[in-house]
Order: sequence, then structure tokens, then C-alpha cells
Amino acid sequence: MGRGNMKLSVGENTVNSQEQQFLSRLDALVNDRIGEEELSVEEISRELGVSTSTFYRKVKEETGLSPVEYIRERKLSHAADLLSTDFGNVSEVAYEAGFNNLSYFSKCFKEKYGINPGRYSKLRLYRKSHSHYLTSFVGREEEVDELKMLIGRNRLVNLTGPAGTGKTRTALEVLKHFEGRYDDRVAAVHLASITDPDLVPSAILQSLQVPEHPLKPALETLADQLQSRELLLLLDNFEHVFPAAPKINKLLEQCPGLSILVTSRVVLNLTGEIQYPLSPLATPEPVETVEHADLDRICAYPAIRLFKDRAGQVNTEFDVDIDNATDVIAICRKLDGLPLALELAAAQIKLVSPAELLKRLEAGLSILKSEQLDRTERHDSLTRAIAWSYDLLDEQGQRYFQKLALIPGDFGLPAAEALWKEFFEGDFFTALRSLSDKNLVQSFEEEGAVRFRLLETLKVFGRNKLSGSNREKRAVRALASHYLEMVREAETELNGPDQKQWLQKLNRELDNLRGILGYLDQQREVKLGLQLSTHIWRFWMMQGLNKEAKNWLLRFTNLASRMKQNELTNEINELRGKALSTLGNTELFLTENEASEKHLRESLTVFRKLGNLNDLAINLNHYGWTLSTMGYYDKSVAMTKEAKRLHEKLGNRRGISVSLCNLAFVSCCRGELVYACEQYEEGISIREEIGDLRGIAYLSTRLARVEQHMGDFDAAFSHLEKAHGILHDLNEIQLIAWHDTIKGLTCYNYGMYEKAKDLQDKAITGWTEVGNRWGIGYSCDLNGLVLLALNYPQDVRSYLDKAADIWDRVSCRFMDTLSNYCYGEWEAYNKNLDRARELHAAALKSRIEYGIRLLVPESLEALAGLFMKIGEPERAVAFLSAASTLRKKIKAPMPPRFEEEYEQIISRCRTELDESTFEKYWKNGEQMGWKKLGEMV
Repeated sequence: MGRGNMKLSVGENTVNSQEQQFLSRLDALVNDRIGEEELSVEEISRELGVSTSTFYRKVKEETGLSPVEYIRERKLSHAADLLSTDFGNVSEVAYEAGFNNLSYFSKCFKEKYGINPGRYSKLRLYRKSHSHYLTSFVGREEEVDELKMLIGRNRLVNLTGPAGTGKTRTALEVLKHFEGRYDDRVAAVHLASITDPDLVPSAILQSLQVPEHPLKPALETLADQLQSRELLLLLDNFEHVFPAAPKINKLLEQCPGLSILVTSRVVLNLTGEIQYPLSPLATPEPVETVEHADLDRICAYPAIRLFKDRAGQVNTEFDVDIDNATDVIAICRKLDGLPLALELAAAQIKLVSPAELLKRLEAGLSILKSEQLDRTERHDSLTRAIAWSYDLLDEQGQRYFQKLALIPGDFGLPAAEALWKEFFEGDFFTALRSLSDKNLVQSFEEEGAVRFRLLETLKVFGRNKLSGSNREKRAVRALASHYLEMVREAETELNGPDQKQWLQKLNRELDNLRGILGYLDQQREVKLGLQLSTHIWRFWMMQGLNKEAKNWLLRFTNLASRMKQNELTNEINELRGKALSTLGNTELFLTENEASEKHLRESLTVFRKLGNLNDLAINLNHYGWTLSTMGYYDKSVAMTKEAKRLHEKLGNRRGISVSLCNLAFVSCCRGELVYACEQYEEGISIREEIGDLRGIAYLSTRLARVEQHMGDFDAAFSHLEKAHGILHDLNEIQLIAWHDTIKGLTCYNYGMYEKAKDLQDKAITGWTEVGNRWGIGYSCDLNGLVLLALNYPQDVRSYLDKAADIWDRVSCRFMDTLSNYCYGEWEAYNKNLDRARELHAAALKSRIEYGIRLLVPESLEALAGLFMKIGEPERAVAFLSAASTLRKKIKAPMPPRFEEEYEQIISRCRTELDESTFEKYWKNGEQMGWKKLGEMV
């Protein structure tokens, strides 16, 4: 491809007193008027006595932001201050901060602070007067003070100790004391469910609600985000991902304002690491009798205090007195003062006295003692406590507990009941209540529904009882079957009116879905793995988790490929074909077009061989779409028409709508705009008929793109507004980014450049959050054009280079032409006319070659402007004539943004040419046509 130089040198800016004065005046002006809705760039620049372009340059140099971004950031900071002081509800705060659109305010606020404004307000006010836990913090006050001192002097503190010592709870208590000290807040990252060390940076990004960059490693993105921040980061349960320790050093080296508190069962052996072993809670020496005078001293020991506190929660009449103190001391010593063991034991005080509890512990010691010589006594004590609680269950309760321990995250009643019914008879609620009463299962309420969880150490204990047995495999299959039933239902519902509720439901189960897929992978459960990874795909896609979807689909299709020939039943082959089709569709969203085409083609072979018409039709639509995005229109239409015929034969209305969308896209590219509109409208009608809100929004956005090319901007904006409401209600990040991109393009063509830039900036943020490289590249190219129209050239090249880098990495011929067109406009702006001509000529030839008639007129018009500038008015007239003729033919009038420039070119041509010469070349352009001119350019 022919492009401009890829590097642009930028000199260092110096800040003099005059510029500082400018920034002070700007700050004061914005502060005084921050609540005004129409705080425009033009108005502020006028009051400061500078031109709009000078104002833009100065603000960009001083703040690194555009004026619009700077004003928005100041408004958001003001809103955060109001929310922190309980100013009012979110609507009142938005209005006070100058936002007249509540949904836009909420979106911007979440982008800046990581959570929506309502949640932010609750957390800030909650932290001022409440603990994070329902239970009191007992027995670690001295350790918390010491840790506070260590963190104040060191940047890496490792809080170590065996399971059950209370490392997590202590660390979170420490974090509470630092919430006001660090400018960019404290954050906790819980790693208990992470098994792959390479995912640690991603887990931190997720906890900080920072999107991964699609073209950078997660660690690099994280370092970029934290370089200028002051943050105290808790990494909890690090022993699960110990090989990731070197990444911690890299972060600390690159981020001077970062401090890290780690909880781990192991030492990290990192430079600068301060180890703080968390010992068991102190316990009194054993005594035969206790006097009243000794009672206060005994009850002051942390282990006694914790036991007393937790026992009092289950038995309000319980207290440590002279009659039971010796037994309580013995219990605490028997359990080595381990907080988890004490809490489990104390929970039994509602059933037994301390003396009876001690007898039960004594009786079970020989049975519960570990035979592993390298296990510490402390770890033995924790195991004893867990095993003792476990031993209180009957055999059926124990087996049920083992199976519940396999559930990776927290879970709802349906999952708990599904496991029970698969293996047991009797009353399910009685069994679950028994586990809850013995503190082996905890319950909590979330969004109006009861959920359950097991502590991590309890899960490990339960899983160890099953590990490697046929019972474990049966339990995994039962769990997978339950969640497969859920995602099968969700696959349908995510295309209907209840999409939002189903997205919320699946998000609650995300840890479980991931964990179960991991189990199936480990146990080589190919059939269930193929089914679950395929049916969950739409959810992955709607949440922007395309990379993860690809990973799971690859794992299970590869497992199927390695199966022996006698194991490859028709059912497995069919499931593999579906997974390959889904994999190809996923790769398309990741702009991995060649891989997408390969897997979709392979899937077609499978379905044709099996005679599976339904899946063949679905896959033909996928394949047709992939081919169209690669510019292979004839092949795309052939595949899509075959898909449409099959869907009509099968009565699949949604499939017909997908085919119509594919055909409309190709029609649009070919300049058959009226036909494209009809196809999109028919597709929308079908989506309305079946209640597919997401589909309605998506097709409405595509229809709007065609309408603006046809010059009907009122209709385009109307359809975009319709799509906007649906997508924000669904929180469909990827399609919101697509909507913002197309609305930004529409505003650009209409001449609303400031609005177009704001929309493309938002679109780039959205595309980046979901990792869609195609979207990032498209919006970057469009943003470059918008900045040129605004006469803001400073950032144009960086946007164009970023897009070009993406197009170089992916197979997308359509976007390659856009890149050359944008670079041509950039070179023309900088008066490099010969280079601009080369680039626009390359774009025109590519658009002609690929059959993208829709975009040929703008290339002809761009070249006409260049011919006029280099003194060739005859060619300028011919090219404008060819463009005008083609626009009439495809019914795509000149966009308003170009009308003024067009009139200027025509006027100059008429000035430099006499009337007969002008008419001669105008007719030449009509007669030669755009294809011939494209060959001669």
C-alpha cells in the first residue's frame, strides 16, 4: 500500500508564564460556569479572547485533552465531589454538573471512575460510617497497625501464613485505613479463582475496570494505566498464581506511585519484598480452674475474643465464664488459634456446650490427623476443624457437600437443587439448610435472589474428597448439564425482549461457566465441552469476551480433532461443525478474517457431509458475512442466497433476517442503495415480529448508514436514536460503539464536526473495551478526517497511523481503501499534492477493483479538488462530472460537508475555462465514466 511516512516528530512543549495564566483563567471560567448545559468551546474561546483553533491548541498542550474532553472531565470531577457529599440523587447531580442527558452522564462517569454514579455514591457514603463486613473485626488490631506502618515505608508487603489464619480479612481491614490516603483509591484483586498465572494482569485490569488493549499485552496496558497513579493494590491468594511473581516486580519498577499488599501462603522471593507472617491468634496457657479475677485477662486474648464473638452470634446467651473458660481455652489451643477453625467451631455452640464441643474435638483427632509428614501442625488443625464440621453430616450430606464444593463460584438455588436431584432423594431444602447451619455453606442476597458460597478452604477440602474418582467425573457432568440447559435457554432469550435480564443472569454465573469449561477440558469431556462453549457464544460476544470465546472453542475443537476414528460419531462431528462455525464467527469479530474463513469453510464441509440443513444455513450466513467483509462480494451473495433459501424452507425467520442483512450490506457497497434500504427494512420487520431488540437496534443502525448516503439525514438520525435507546438499555457495549461510529460518520457528512469527534472518541473507547480491532481502526480513520475538517491537525497522524497498523495486521481490503483515502486527505491538507494524488488514486483503483461503488464518488471528488490545485481544471471537471453521474445512478447525493468545496471547485473551473471547454470536459466525464477515469488517473 502507498502511505505517508509512518513517523511524525513532535517537539517538546515549554510552559511559560503566559500559558500558565491562560490555564488559570480557563480553570476559573469553567469552575464558575460548570453547571451550565451549553458550556461550548466557541463560547469559552470567545470569552478568553482567542480563536477556536488557538484555544484548541493551547488546551491540548496544557492538559493533553481536547477542549470538549477537558470540559467533560471537569464536569465529571465536580459530579464526583457532589456524590461524595450526598448532594442528591444521580439525576440532580447530573443536572448540577451540566449534563442534560442522564444516560450519557452515567456512561461518561463509569468510563472515568469504573462504576456507575449511583454505585459510586453508595460506596463513598457507605465507607464513611460502615464496615465492609457484617461480622466484627476481632483479634488483629496490633497486626493491622504494624502492617499500616510497613506499607507506609515499603512498596511491596507480603502477608503470609497458612490457610485459615485470616490473611484476606486482615488485608481488607488494612485497606480501609488507606482509602483516603491514596489519590486514585485502593483496590482489591481476589485471585482464588485464577489458575493461569498469565491471567493475573488481566484480573487486575478487570478489578480496576480498565479495558484490555487489543494490540498490547495486558501487563503493558496495566503499566500504562498505573504509571501516573497513586494506588494501593491488594493481590489476594497469590499462591494460586505464584509463577506470576516477576510481573509484580515489573509493575513496581514502571509505576512509582504503586504499592502492593499481597496475601499468600508462600514467600515470593522478590527484591524489596517485606515478609509479614500472620501468626495464629494468641491463646492463654491451659489452666485447671479459673478465678473471677482472671476472667478479664483470659477474655482479652484474641483467640478467646474471636470465639466468644462468633459463638455469641449463634447463641445470644453464650458468654465465657468461670465454669466454661477452661474448656474454651482448651478448644482454642486445640485449634491452634486459627481464625477459620475457631469460627467453624464456635458455630456449633448453638447445638452443644463448650465441654461437649471439646470432647468431640478430642474424639476425632486420631481420625482427622493428616498422614502427610510435611504438613504443618497449624494446617493440620485447620483440617481438623473443617473435617470435624464435615463429620457432623450424615453420609448423604457429606456426599452432597463434596459435589457443591465443585461449583467454582457462588451459586443459586437451581444449581444446588440440580446437583441434589441428580444423585439423591429426599428433601433438598433440608439438606442445604443442614450445610448452612454448620457454616459449611454461606447464604447471601444479591439483586433480590438468594445466593450461596463455600469458603475456598472448604472447597479444597470437599474437592479433595472427590479428586480423581468416578464420582467427581459424574458430578462435573451433572454440573455441566445444568449450566448447558441454562445457556441453551439463554441463547434463545438473548435474541428476545428479555435480553437484559438474561445478560444479568449469565454475568452472575460467569465464574461458574468458566470453571466448568475448565473441568471439562481437564477431563477431556469433548461432547459437553463443545456444547457448552458453542451455546454460550452469543453471551461472550455481547459482553465483548471474544478472545475468551475463541480460546474455549479452539480447545474443544482441537480435542475433537484428536479423537480416535471410532469415537467420532455423527453427533460429535455435528457438534464439532457447530463449534467450528462459532469459532469462525468469533474470529471475524476479532478481525482475524483469514482464520475465520478457514474455520467456516471447514464447518461447511462437515454440515454438507452430514446433511444438516439447519446448521448449514446458519453457517452459510456466517460465511457469507465473512466473505463480504473481505470484499469477495460475488461469493458472499452466492453463499447468503443459499442460506436464505434454506432458512425459508426451514421456516427460520431470524435466519432469513440475517441473510437479508448480509445481502443489504453487499448492496450498499455496490451502490444499490434503494435495494439495500428495502432489505434492511424487511429485516427489521422480522426482528420486530420475533421481539429481538438487539437485532432491531443493529439493523436500524445499518439502515441509518444507508439513509445518510442517500441524503435522508432526518431518517438516519431517527433510526440512530431508536437504536441508541435500545442498546443503552441492554448495555450492549460493542453495538453501542458501532452506533457511535455510524452516528459520528453521519454527523461528519452532515457537517457537524464537533459532535462527530465526540462520538468517534466514545466509539474508540467502546471498541477498545471489547477488543474489536476493526472498530478501533475504523473509528480512528474517521476521527482523522473529522480533525482535518475541524482544522485541528495535531493528532490526525497518530489516529491514521494507529488505524493503518491495524489494517496491516488483518485481511480487510475494504478498510485498506479507507486508509489510503484518509492519508490522501492528510497529505492534501499539508500541501503535499503529488503524494496526495498517489494515495487518492490508489484508493480509487481499489474501490473500483473491489466493486465498492458507494465510495467511488468521494474518491473522484477528492481527485478533482487536487487537479484543480495543481492547475489541471479540465481533469477536475471530468472527474466531477463522472462523480455526479454515478451519484445520480446510485441515488447517493453529495453530502452537505462537501457542498461548499464543490461550489468553489466548479466556480474556479468556470473561471479558468471558457463555457464550451467546460461543457466539453463535463461531457467527457459523463461518457468516459468512473471506471475509465479510474484506469487513467
